[in-house]
Amino acid sequence: GYSLGANVVVKCLGELGDAAMSMYNVRGAAVMGAPFDQERNIRCVDAPGFNRAVYGGNFLKSMKKKAQDQLDTFCDGDPDTSLFD
Repeated sequence: GYSLGANVVVKCLGELGDAAMSMYNVRGAAVMGAPFDQERNIRCVDAPGFNRAVYGGNFLKSMKKKAQDQLDTFCDGDPDTSLFD
């Protein structure tokens, strides 16, 4: 995983622990650029200037599209799904 994806991978594997191997055959992972301090990260992205104007808006737009694609693919577009509970 990279960036936000890296954060998700680390969190998921941390929560799964040894079950990652038995349930999903995951024996390890590589991450790069994981934003461990989310509060500091969002302050930088949301600060006035280049990051906010370019990165913040594009990031949110692309994330919404990807999230909707995943919802459509795996949950028939149902935002109230309990599949991830």
